Amino acid sequence: MSIGERIRQKRKELKMTQAELAAKAGVSRQSVVKYERDERTPPVDIANRIADALDESVSYISSGKGHYKHYYDMETGRPTANPPDFMREGRAVPLPTAKNIRDNLEYLQQLKALAESETDAAKRSDLKKEYSALRLEIVPIVHAFFNSAMELIGKLAELGIPDDF
Repeated sequence: MSIGERIRQKRKELKMTQAELAAKAGVSRQSVVKYERDERTPPVDIANRIADALDESVSYISSGKGHYKHYYDMETGRPTANPPDFMREGRAVPLPTAKNIRDNLEYLQQLKALAESETDAAKRSDLKKEYSALRLEIVPIVHAFFNSAMELIGKLAELGIPDDF
């Protein structure tokens, strides 16, 4: 599935018109049309705004990976649902499964390798931008996942359940 197909699919899931998505993302309706038809690829900053407008991770929009349904509240240190206002306050990050993290880290590694081997300067620059955006998104997720895992291991110990079962 392409970037445009994922944008269109998520927009339709949310019963949002192209005009509504355009307004939320701060782009023209015609841009949304072109992105959904894969006539143009949104630059990283616009992909971030589109992902935010769709309450989705930019990883999912750009690669189809990193599609999360649970989030981690950085203020309380606990997993939480995904109420939109909570996300907009910047207090939550996606809480993925270990497989999601592994998939995203593998994709990040592939992006880095592609960027390093690309001979076309413009393509190399685009790959580096995508790599940087994804890296900035993944680091707090890995920390949140690690902290949650450590908390759960502590709970197992409190209950007298060995963590190697």
